Amino acid sequence: MTEITMQLIGFILPIGIFYGATNQRIKSLEKHIDTISNLSDRLARIEEKTNIIISLQNKKHEQDH
Repeated sequence: MTEITMQLIGFILPIGIFYGATNQRIKSLEKHIDTISNLSDRLARIEEKTNIIISLQNKKHEQDH
């Protein structure tokens, strides 16, 4: 009985460790991707605002000439 228990522990423990490590790595990568996604969205909004400002300046410049 004790031998079977030890074999089960020897089999299940590495699987649990692997699962925990893999799960933690996935969560870490998801957090990193969320950070990159937020940064990408912010950069897109900045680019859009910059393009609006440039187009307004070009229109103003065209009207002055």
